[in-house]
Amino acid sequence: MIKVVGQDAQIELFLKTADKGMLAHSFIITGPDGVGKSVFARFMASYILCTSKNKPCGVCSNCIRVKNKNHPDVIEIAPKNSIGVDDIRGLSEKINTKPYEGDRKVVIIKGADFITIQGQNAFLKTLEEPPLDTTIIMLAENINLILDTIKSRCQIYKLNRIPIEKVKNYLISINVEEKKAELFSNLSDGIIGNALKMLDNRYQILRDETCSVFTKMVQFNPLDFMMIEDFFTANKDNIEAVFDIIISLIRDISVFKNTLKETHCLNIDKIDLIRNLSEVLSNEKLNRLLEIILNTKGNIDKNANFQMAITSLLLSMQEV
Repeated sequence: MIKVVGQDAQIELFLKTADKGMLAHSFIITGPDGVGKSVFARFMASYILCTSKNKPCGVCSNCIRVKNKNHPDVIEIAPKNSIGVDDIRGLSEKINTKPYEGDRKVVIIKGADFITIQGQNAFLKTLEEPPLDTTIIMLAENINLILDTIKSRCQIYKLNRIPIEKVKNYLISINVEEKKAELFSNLSDGIIGNALKMLDNRYQILRDETCSVFTKMVQFNPLDFMMIEDFFTANKDNIEAVFDIIISLIRDISVFKNTLKETHCLNIDKIDLIRNLSEVLSNEKLNRLLEIILNTKGNIDKNANFQMAITSLLLSMQEV
């Protein structure tokens, strides 16, 4: 059976509503990236398509194929950019097609908060008169970007961050070593998807490299400028992860500097680095470094020129 980690209250609410035959034709699942929206949507799909009496059984052909992401009557749409009126027309055609196998199909729309206002207005007609054999599940990080007229036609499930201990226990349950489970759960911000990404060896290499580069940034040597700039350029596609690693380090250095308690640090495997940098960085400098990183992150999120933003970041850090 599909396991939705840490969202017991929402699962219980869904099952109670479903067992009473009160499910809507359209849903919105909202919550932070990595919290489990896609997994929840597939859990819902397995319930809707399950052929057993006790749904979802997890063992019938439909449940297994939904879990393996190869059921022909579960259509997942994951746009790379904003979704406009033309995209909605194409989507509506898919929604109005008949199921391939059974008497129902499920359409999962990822990034529903990227549908433009015009696109949402065009989609209203489909939501007002949905095909009786189709369930529409929209996933959104920022539900505030979805029109009230859309939301009023959907059942909404909000997924939240979960306790760190639950993240740790889940990692241990999938055979992650306890020390790593503790580290990655600490760094996960209560989001199971974050912890799972950290298991990737490429992330662990990136984290080690970022810690090394951050040390060079705060102990600035002009000879390192090009090397540091090249690191950021090479990791342009992972820049959000790089900034998050740096922010967590600054947080730990500040915490250790003011409490001298290692147990309050998230990056427990980097405690020697944290201790050393806490001795050379004042609270004022730490606050300024954090401000520079957050400003750069925000500018890049707003589509500022990447190379100019990184150059400005490094020049600003020289002045700290």
